[in-house]
Amino acid sequence: MLIFLENRSKLNTVVISSDEIRKELMDTYEFFEKTNNLVFDNAKYMIKNALLEGVDVVFDATNTNSKNRKSTLKIAKEIGCKTAAIVFLTQMQICINKNLRRGKERQLPLEMILRMAKFNSDKINMEGFDEVKYTKLQRC
Repeated sequence: MLIFLENRSKLNTVVISSDEIRKELMDTYEFFEKTNNLVFDNAKYMIKNALLEGVDVVFDATNTNSKNRKSTLKIAKEIGCKTAAIVFLTQMQICINKNLRRGKERQLPLEMILRMAKFNSDKINMEGFDEVKYTKLQRC
């Protein structure tokens, strides 16, 4: 899922990726539950600073955790930014196939993909985003 946080200016946009933050902090893209809070704390810090500097932000993260989405949304709302969530609705087999084509370091365990597949994207409509867009990925 992408979260777009629109500031007052259209001059600059920065993409903040949880995967890239994880790589920078841990020297690996591999997901570890115990380091996820650190990754998202850094992401929120970067998002807040960018928005305060007048930069639009695209937050690229799976974002199946409601707590993380809500805290990111709160930062944007406190600064007075418009928000949009872009939800990618992808069939499980497409996700599995895409995962298998990723480099070994970036592959997710099948159990994690199955857990993410249970994510109820309809909840996002009630979280306070100014706009929620859904897009279906039909192929790999």
